[in-house]
Amino acid sequence: MNNEEFLKAIKAMSFDDYWEKVVASGWLDWIPKSEVLEMKTKVGEEFNERPQYAYTFLSRYIIVHDSGPEEMTPYIEDLSRISNGQFNPTNIIENDEQGKQILKFEFNHKVYSIDNIPFDENEHGTHKWEVRLINHALEDNKIECRFIQLPYCDEEFPYIFLPPRTYKKAQDLGVMPPNDEYFTYLMENDET
Repeated sequence: MNNEEFLKAIKAMSFDDYWEKVVASGWLDWIPKSEVLEMKTKVGEEFNERPQYAYTFLSRYIIVHDSGPEEMTPYIEDLSRISNGQFNPTNIIENDEQGKQILKFEFNHKVYSIDNIPFDENEHGTHKWEVRLINHALEDNKIECRFIQLPYCDEEFPYIFLPPRTYKKAQDLGVMPPNDEYFTYLMENDET
């Protein structure tokens, strides 16, 4: 399925059909039961207004792009929160002695670090490099889930914590856009 086919399918679908696909994908197996009703309500409200964006409300955390200097610790703590106790880093360090932005943390008695976080103006604010390091730590510790950034909308970067196979199944069922260029497709086709 490409972006055009996904958009056409999502607009032709009822919310009940969409939610049934969410359930069939296994997505909700990774969401705390206490959050499912609120998630369903938010997804339903967005689906009724703008079905092309309903998937963003399946996330559990959204990083809002900020072009200013950023502290990573709050983001890492929020990601830890949505991991349901599976990712609990300690001793988080963001800057070295010279003030250069780095990321270093301990997880399950191992140290993980990026000594020089690359700056890319197009990716600034997405925390892409930090999330890659965190996902490496999860994989290294044989944890099934990963932090996955959903195709983003404007200045928001929604994240979910689940196994990549579940995310792929959601894409195959038409719950999630087929690729990261979905938002660009919407903008180019005046679907925002």
